[in-house]
Amino acid sequence: MIQQLKQVFPQLSELSEDEQEKIAQVIMTTIEKQQNAKKTTESDDPLAELRNSDFIGCFSDEPDLAEKSEQISQEIISNKL
Repeated sequence: MIQQLKQVFPQLSELSEDEQEKIAQVIMTTIEKQQNAKKTTESDDPLAELRNSDFIGCFSDEPDLAEKSEQISQEIISNKL
């Protein structure tokens, strides 16, 4: 696409200012529509934004997990042995 724009760029300069503005507006509107469609797709699927984020995961456990982490780790290790 960029190559195609480069090829027609010299021809654009031959058009009137108004015609150039219309072409630029069509390109910008098309890009905006594509971006909005992408956002809409993500909002249609509530998990899409989460899946596409850097979020790794979560779990639930005891509320004092951080405080008891060493003890819990030891219990897990001793249960496996």
